[in-house]
Amino acid sequence: MYQNPPRYAPGPPVHEAEPPPQRSLLMRLVFRFVVVAVAAFAISYGAMSDPEITVLPGITYADGTFQVPYERDGNRGLFQLLTQDGEQVRMASVDALTGEVRSDTRLPGPPAAPASTPTATEVALPGTREKVVLRELPFGLPGLELVHVTEDGRSRSMGGAMFQGVSLVSAAVPGHVLVQHQGAGIELSVVAVATGLVTGTLTVDQPVTSAVAGQNSVAVTAGPALVLAHADGRLTKLEIGEVDFFGSVS
Repeated sequence: MYQNPPRYAPGPPVHEAEPPPQRSLLMRLVFRFVVVAVAAFAISYGAMSDPEITVLPGITYADGTFQVPYERDGNRGLFQLLTQDGEQVRMASVDALTGEVRSDTRLPGPPAAPASTPTATEVALPGTREKVVLRELPFGLPGLELVHVTEDGRSRSMGGAMFQGVSLVSAAVPGHVLVQHQGAGIELSVVAVATGLVTGTLTVDQPVTSAVAGQNSVAVTAGPALVLAHADGRLTKLEIGEVDFFGSVS
């Protein structure tokens, strides 16, 4: 049966213009380079350890903050390795109440450190003529006890905890005394003067090297560790010198 032909004949198929061969090759090479670079940076960041942080002597207190000098050694990842110096001396400004880092700046060199005596056998209670001293336990028992000496010279055993290898660090936390002693290792403890009860304990790797009093708190260095004794008798280790992926101090 005869059928009428279509009024409009279909036109030739339309083909999109293909990119020139050289342009296509260049795009593939750039893509591969980006993939390899991203993979290299990611692998290097995971394989390299964080920079080593060493708290330096010379902590000071002013305007509600502890100024903590420290040394940062090393980089993590290729980006930091290419853009950051591997060895830096820096100063962290740490809030004396919360332990938060307020600012962190680079120094041209390590600050001068005043000589200090980190531990003692007696400490004065701030704002009074009273003190806390160490005394041998009675009856030949091993260890030392803490004794509170009042303004009129009377002495009272603080009772509560008894320590081995104990020395006094500071009494700047109101109503408390900070001590270093032997436990599972080297330990720091805060003891309430009124009751002799321990309100906070923290294990450190090395003995106390310095203790700086703030307003109702104490910053303590024990080897590489930085410890804050809070006004409520708690002890916390502070983290300084942390950096993000790009090497910026966080």
